[in-house]
Amino acid sequence: PDVGGVGGQAMCYISVPDSNSIKIIGNRYDTILPGPNDKPWLGEFDYSGDNLNVVALVDSQYTTPFNVFNNPLAHKKGNIYYYYAKRDIGETYYIPYLMELNIKSGKILRSKLIINEQYPDLGYSGNYIKYNYDNSILLVNSLHKADSVKTFITILDTFFNIKKNIEIKDKYRKNYAYFGRINSDETYTIIGYTLVEDGIHPNYSQIFYNKVDSIGNILKYKLAPTTIPIELGIAYTRTVTEDEFGHWIISGLQYEDRSSICFNCYQLIPYIFSCTSEFGTLLWQTRFYDVPNNNFPQYFLHSMTHAEGGYVAAGDYVSGSSFPQSGVLFKAALNGDSLWMKHYVPLNWENNRVAWANFNDIQTTPYGTIIVVGAIGDNEEQKVRPWILQLDSDGCLVPGCNTVSTHEENITASKKDYFKIYPNPVSDELYLLSTITSNDPVNISLVSNDGKVLKVRNFNPSAGYQYILPVSDLVPGSYYLVITNPKTNQSESHSFIRL
Repeated sequence: PDVGGVGGQAMCYISVPDSNSIKIIGNRYDTILPGPNDKPWLGEFDYSGDNLNVVALVDSQYTTPFNVFNNPLAHKKGNIYYYYAKRDIGETYYIPYLMELNIKSGKILRSKLIINEQYPDLGYSGNYIKYNYDNSILLVNSLHKADSVKTFITILDTFFNIKKNIEIKDKYRKNYAYFGRINSDETYTIIGYTLVEDGIHPNYSQIFYNKVDSIGNILKYKLAPTTIPIELGIAYTRTVTEDEFGHWIISGLQYEDRSSICFNCYQLIPYIFSCTSEFGTLLWQTRFYDVPNNNFPQYFLHSMTHAEGGYVAAGDYVSGSSFPQSGVLFKAALNGDSLWMKHYVPLNWENNRVAWANFNDIQTTPYGTIIVVGAIGDNEEQKVRPWILQLDSDGCLVPGCNTVSTHEENITASKKDYFKIYPNPVSDELYLLSTITSNDPVNISLVSNDGKVLKVRNFNPSAGYQYILPVSDLVPGSYYLVITNPKTNQSESHSFIRL
């Protein structure tokens, strides 16, 4: 979508779908308002993808913008949310910045810089926010001091008066906190990941559970009971949730060292696991992995949502191999069964134009569909473009995508179609579902109704991958998408109408 950034440049970070529309927070390239060129915006879109409204997020107390990342958001009531971002005030580090935001109008109702008065000169990051049943606001913050990381819990009232600032009394661990909660007995639960340095094994990262009392004393500390080390990894990862029984559902990454094969090589493999409330028992653990080992795949996770019959995690896939950079989703059933893993690849018509693609947030709508937001890097124009997708509960852009097998096969003389397109008629983007994985590049040709070849590109299809082709520049009319294997000279043709 065009959200007003110079040259269309923008990113999407947070989405809030309700019964009427989808609100999205991101940043955009803006040279008009004062301050750095990356400036925050708030947009509202209907469920057809139409842009209803876009406004700049401006705090009247400051002349410069705040910084938007995958920052946490907490719902108060109605259209009122608390958003925990960052602000540059000219110090060595960005300062955590809390605001009360009307997500309908874009008006910032209240704001406050969260400064650690005990260590004002050290890096302080705001990692998590939660609005509590007692009308208080809980913040989880990390402070980086020399080679250690300190965790702080800050409690505020709704006027942003600080009531408590609790330092977790854990001096010997490098804990990176990502989730916090106040319990009914006035203790606190912290979830994050830690660097394990036991002096016996090589250092590794693992997700931890921490229960502390009201003054920060540790009551219980336990590493996740997974069979292999799993970490959260990326700052502001939001992949920790609980089910109705109080069990944890967490998505994370396994780091696999591959330096025995090549210098500094490694891969990051995604998992979803579930364990009991205090990490006592592992209930299930599911690995998601769909690319050969020799490609050293790296998945980076950002967000997770409860969807029909399970949990869907969202992130990015990166690899130096022929497998394309892509946004990726994967779903585990409530009992841990692996249901699917899907890649979403914006192709464009120029080869290798897409530098990277990421999914920053995933949410389930009141209608059972899935909203995913992120951004795409454009190699040719050196621009960053926003990306919004609405999928069905099976993660499909193309209906029926879950029926695809994953065997390798080349296009041959057959009455069978190896690709499916959707929608038809189409307005801006045509979605292409591959049912095969081909070792041979195939050509995609866009052909007019009178037989003129308008555009051609090639790619290596992978079974189950969903590709996005722009057609917004076509004049309304009838067209054909012809897919050909140059090696066998076999092809298939799909007609469609551009509205």
